[in-house]
Amino acid sequence: MSNKILICVSNLGAAIQLWKSNRLQGYQAFTADHEGILAFSDYLASLGNYPVHFMVDAVEEDYRFETLPHSSGSDKNQMVERKLRQYYRSSHYCAATKIGRSNQERRDDHYLFAALTNRDILAPWLTETTELGLPIGGIYLLPTVINTLMHKTEQKPDNLLVVGHNNTGVRLTFFRKGLFRLSRLSRTESNTDSLIQKISEEINNTLLYLNALRAASSDEAVDVVIIDQNDQLQDTVRTIRDDQRGIICTRLSRNDLVSILKIDPTQLKISPYNLYLFLLGLETPKINIAPPDVTASYRKLRLKQKLIYATISIALLSAVAVAYNFWRGAQTKSLTAVTVQQIANINAEYEQASRSFPSSPTSAENLRKGTQLAEQLQRQSISPDNYLRVMSRALEPSPEIVVLESSWQIGSNQDPTNRSHSSALPPNNVLNDSNLITESAQLAGYVQDFKGDYRRAIASINALVERLRADASVDHVKIMQLPLNLNPTLSLSGNTTENPSQTNQAEFKLQLGLKRQL
Repeated sequence: MSNKILICVSNLGAAIQLWKSNRLQGYQAFTADHEGILAFSDYLASLGNYPVHFMVDAVEEDYRFETLPHSSGSDKNQMVERKLRQYYRSSHYCAATKIGRSNQERRDDHYLFAALTNRDILAPWLTETTELGLPIGGIYLLPTVINTLMHKTEQKPDNLLVVGHNNTGVRLTFFRKGLFRLSRLSRTESNTDSLIQKISEEINNTLLYLNALRAASSDEAVDVVIIDQNDQLQDTVRTIRDDQRGIICTRLSRNDLVSILKIDPTQLKISPYNLYLFLLGLETPKINIAPPDVTASYRKLRLKQKLIYATISIALLSAVAVAYNFWRGAQTKSLTAVTVQQIANINAEYEQASRSFPSSPTSAENLRKGTQLAEQLQRQSISPDNYLRVMSRALEPSPEIVVLESSWQIGSNQDPTNRSHSSALPPNNVLNDSNLITESAQLAGYVQDFKGDYRRAIASINALVERLRADASVDHVKIMQLPLNLNPTLSLSGNTTENPSQTNQAEFKLQLGLKRQL
């Protein structure tokens, strides 16, 4: 929690405490006269340039609980502002805060409106603070800090009435289901007996007032908590129980407050307001009645602090990133040095081992070139395997066809006349371009058991040709010779003395062009 100056103002004067290191320090009280105000200014200037938070304890206060249609953004702000002007047209210190939503179908918003109706109580103290240039963080009504105490206790009833006594009188604050609803301040005398009786009467009056406002019905139980920081109201609980049947009444003694809040007990002895100033230091109330012109310097201070915190955070993150990068660089450098040393060791071991190798017939460079040439020749080797597979597939369905001679050759499209070398490879520049290589073959054979049946023989040969043409590996097939020349342009010739039926073979010749298998 940040350091701040806490000031409680009432019609009797003002009390100052410095909130530092989560505790109250340097209590001073000042009367509401000219000398007291001057002393207040001198003491305030000596505390340092800390934000100031005012708390006001006065009868001239007003609270309203209002339900408004659910809205957001500028619509909500305008609606709340209209309500504030309607309720507190002449009040400079007023505000509203949303405290929840309705469970009904419309889900309306619940608002608490609060105002200080007498600005003269606060004016001189606020003027002195402003002239000193101290940023004012907020102005709060005293009952709004009591909620912090109730949150730290086990008191969670639906209807809770908190009763406390301070210099200005008896303060009665009502909570409905944990939410602040209203508060009353009644002046009392300092006599203890009359104080106990006065508290009992004010509790009764407050319950009647709650019934009239329909904040709590007479059939509902109300828990009463007495804040007795000076341990002088021990008999109050018994008196209240005798006067108000059905009321559950408990007392928070000084030891109870010290145990719950961890507050210094000497602070409770100094002044009754120290309890409420301590609660203000622990938690800032939600409803701040200070107008924007009063808190302008505080908002600038908060913005400046946020910018400083953001700058420090960025600087810390940058420093961490730089340190990490340096660490990673050192790690990488160390790993590189280790790797270089390992490579050097391996090279040294290799050099030492290579000295024991037998001498090679040639240099390592020649061996490397020879290996590359062998690999290139292996990749570029051409064999008749494809042609043989094609012929096997085509001849298998025709067992009557006998192959007499078969030749296979490769050549270059750039040199179509080069077809005489059946086993020689094309030049090296042709091998490097597979699109320039052609692969062809010739097949010679006959149809056995011919017996002069040319029709059957030619049909078998044509069937073989069609199967070859249908093969995906064959580019083209050309018939070079048939047992009988069927060309109608040729003239007839021959010897009638020859009997074709005596010939037992029907010879033929085919020429194939194969597709290059890439």
